[in-house]
Amino acid sequence: MSDASTGTCNYTVQAGDTSGDLDATISGTIADQASNAMVNFTPTTTLAASKALVIDTAAPTVATLSPADNATGVTTTANLILTFDEAVDVESGNLVIYKTSDDSVVETIDITGAAVTGTGSTSITINPASDLAYETEYYVKIGTTNFDDDKGNSYAGITDTTTWSFTTNALPIPGHTSNNVLGTVTQDTDGTGNVNIPFRVKDAETNNATTLSWQYSDDDGATWNDLIAGDMDDEDGAKSSATDWSGTEYTIVWNSQNQIDDTDQDDIQFAFKVNDGTVDSDARATSTSFSVDNLDPSVSTYFPADNAIGVTTTANLILTFDEAVDV
Repeated sequence: MSDASTGTCNYTVQAGDTSGDLDATISGTIADQASNAMVNFTPTTTLAASKALVIDTAAPTVATLSPADNATGVTTTANLILTFDEAVDVESGNLVIYKTSDDSVVETIDITGAAVTGTGSTSITINPASDLAYETEYYVKIGTTNFDDDKGNSYAGITDTTTWSFTTNALPIPGHTSNNVLGTVTQDTDGTGNVNIPFRVKDAETNNATTLSWQYSDDDGATWNDLIAGDMDDEDGAKSSATDWSGTEYTIVWNSQNQIDDTDQDDIQFAFKVNDGTVDSDARATSTSFSVDNLDPSVSTYFPADNAIGVTTTANLILTFDEAVDV
């Protein structure tokens, strides 16, 4: 300080400094330009107290994790959410999801990508690109460069396998979800009474063979009747794994004449239930009502009428049926 009536001292905060460290030692003399020294000068040496300086050296910490550590029954579509004790910014690096059983990498997520949201707030949400597997334990590792507060203090991250681990829910029992779907039911036009029922089982037990049991109703689902193998053709039977079922449409053929011969009904429904090898589901995958026509057409009138007399020699023969017919 020279040739001035006020002085300024600059101090650069060092790593590890706290408010209590900001004590200053001032030595020498203060004099005017005529070299008259100032007397009775007692400098203020505790800068933090006199200037209300606050130095933030505390790294952000996680207040809550979602799913919680050691949580079970976590949905396979769950997002990962970290709630911090202060606002943090997304910085750089990757967050990695591992499968506990073999420590394999399930997904590596670029922390700066679209899958990570919430920068500048206390809540960071990570949306994995793919759903997790059922009944599987996972753990998450977070890099030490992933998140900083606004003073540049970095979150310490998670580098072990136990700080954030969780297990997903058991596979839904097939038939207890909306994933069993029956398509449009059609009846063959060859007089056999065969009815084609497309179906799909999207969720099947991966550890056991999955079988289907079939039923029909002739009163819009008020009552159900079991079908046996002899009533059906091309049944797809048991499958050994979920990959045999998932996303594939199959067709079963029901010989409806075994149950509803000589009738024309529009209140038929068809359903299947699933046995996953452990639990026999009570829930049905049910079609909408459809018509089954196993009634042969009949002639309502003949022309000339039976036993008619005086018929002209050029008369045509006309049959009037009770329903439309094809030649």
